[in-house]
Amino acid sequence: MPICGGRRVAAVESMKASTLGRAVMQVLLLTMVLVGFTSSEAWPFTSFHLFSRTRGRFVDEWVAVTVDTFGVEARLRFLDLPLEFHNSELRLKRFGEFTIHQRNSICDEWIAAMPRRTLISPPSERTQFLRIYQIRRDVASNESTVRALRYECGAHAP
Repeated sequence: MPICGGRRVAAVESMKASTLGRAVMQVLLLTMVLVGFTSSEAWPFTSFHLFSRTRGRFVDEWVAVTVDTFGVEARLRFLDLPLEFHNSELRLKRFGEFTIHQRNSICDEWIAAMPRRTLISPPSERTQFLRIYQIRRDVASNESTVRALRYECGAHAP
């Protein structure tokens, strides 16, 4: 078997592979374009919506605040809670969808999960309940324009 013949076979196989690669790429690009124009949401093709949502001038933000026995408020940082509570901000955004009983239960879980510190009394023992505020923020100036109390929850909520 001559060496020249082997090179020719490898070149033919290489052309077949590149032709197959081009065909796969063309089908993939055509699928992406069609899904984009038909506005369908067929995963993994998402009509190019991944980062294309426009924001309005104002953005609503939800904040959980602890209230202690003296009425002093402190922002609840979910990253200070155990790992299973780190995504609680997603729950906070849907807080209005829950019943009063569910909201109180969620708040009690957050209060119970608060870290214990070695001060005079731990924050979780001083914390009586939580307040949930809706803050409207101006995107251009990054200043909060409205802070509205939406919920008070927890076992000792008024």
